[in-house]
Amino acid sequence: MMPMTCEQRQHLRLKAENTFAINQKRVCRVFDLSVGGVSFGCTSDHDITEKTIVDIIDNYDLQLFDIPIETVWIAKNNDMNTNTIYKTMIGAKFKTDLSDDQRSVLGRLLSLNQQRPQMTGV
Repeated sequence: MMPMTCEQRQHLRLKAENTFAINQKRVCRVFDLSVGGVSFGCTSDHDITEKTIVDIIDNYDLQLFDIPIETVWIAKNNDMNTNTIYKTMIGAKFKTDLSDDQRSVLGRLLSLNQQRPQMTGV
């Protein structure tokens, strides 16, 4: 993950690679992750609810289970590199009722991903 800065953001966001948000209805690719929330791309906008529970899993076996999120925005994906697969982008904030264990794992996920070498596209 690579740090992204934006003056509107309350928390530093990291660009995610090989990280997914999963719930009962879909698997979505996580694009950005912070201590305050997540943005992800989904193949469709069917059955997107305002509040839901997701698991966040990356390819390094870091797993956040049963994370309550609240949708902040939904938009059409205009990124030419990903819009053929991920039609819809969703921004969500983590609910304030994360457990201490969930906060700990989220912190490790962010810390480890910030330290990982970045792969560049060809």
